[in-house]
Amino acid sequence: MRQSPPGFLHADLQSRLIVTLVSIFVGALAATNWLSRWSESRKLEWTTKPLVTGGLIVIALAVDPASSVQRTWFVVALIFCLIGDIALMLPNERFIAGLSAFLVGHGAFAVGFIARAESADVWAIGVVAIVTGVCLTLTARRTLAALSARSSRLLKPVVAYAAVILTMTVTSLAGGTLAPIAAATFAASDSILADNKFVASSRAKSVAVMVSYHAALALLIVSLG
Repeated sequence: MRQSPPGFLHADLQSRLIVTLVSIFVGALAATNWLSRWSESRKLEWTTKPLVTGGLIVIALAVDPASSVQRTWFVVALIFCLIGDIALMLPNERFIAGLSAFLVGHGAFAVGFIARAESADVWAIGVVAIVTGVCLTLTARRTLAALSARSSRLLKPVVAYAAVILTMTVTSLAGGTLAPIAAATFAASDSILADNKFVASSRAKSVAVMVSYHAALALLIVSLG
């Protein structure tokens, strides 16, 4: 058996070490980002928000996936999430650009789920069905009503985006046990965001959006294993 050269870690150990260290760093950045939402510090948000998503991309590239094809699609999705993050932070918020980037990202996640095509446990299917149903019931009607009153031009893009989220959530049932939970968490995050933006805003909702968003992305990456 050929031994590794002295001073070099085994490839698998190197990968785990990278994932652990980057995960700790990203976790600290995420917590700081949540704080920036509560304190309404735009500078702190500008610094931390893209770094969290960028760090999650690094983690996704470093993990050992059950399906390399699924991992590729997830990395593509995360890149579009990063683009969407930046678009929504710009001084003159590029809402349509951000919405479009996340729409493509959800599509890439959906393709990744289909590429893996595993059966989810019954309890996971139940979780995603309940959470998605509650989110749609509580937010869809009043969000769309408020959106129609404020800006009718955004109605069609938002409805299209909601359809893609629903598609991503359904396809997550083919991605393993954790995938539906991750998808439902993403749907919950988007529902809170829509309610905060178009119905009634609050610092608590603003923080909840980011906590659930980061949790969803982290669960999606963990589901790769």
